[in-house]
Amino acid sequence: MANTKDYAMREMILDQCLSTGKEYTREQLQEIVNKRLAERDMMPIRSRSTILQDIQEMNEKFYQLYGSYGIVYEDRHRKRYYHYREGIVSIYNRELSSEDIEKLQEVRSLLQGYS
Repeated sequence: MANTKDYAMREMILDQCLSTGKEYTREQLQEIVNKRLAERDMMPIRSRSTILQDIQEMNEKFYQLYGSYGIVYEDRHRKRYYHYREGIVSIYNRELSSEDIEKLQEVRSLLQGYS
């Protein structure tokens, strides 16, 4: 995972962008992420490698979940355009396994014990 702050927020914003089905350059993604971070009074990202690391981390999650990478790119006109692979809607769009449901129920029971 990228060693910078606010990774989870950036991942959520990137997922929302890529879920639209449109293609984005790294610069466009960084601009959108910074705009949304500023709306939440969070620090913008300055390094171009931060977005690239975030995309790489998201792809590793996709690989663990689906056995293939979810974010692909195409080089056109000296620009690299990122988008979700055909058939991928969101990194968060997956069914809960029975094991996941069981863990959530355990956490719920544990939290109910606190006042």
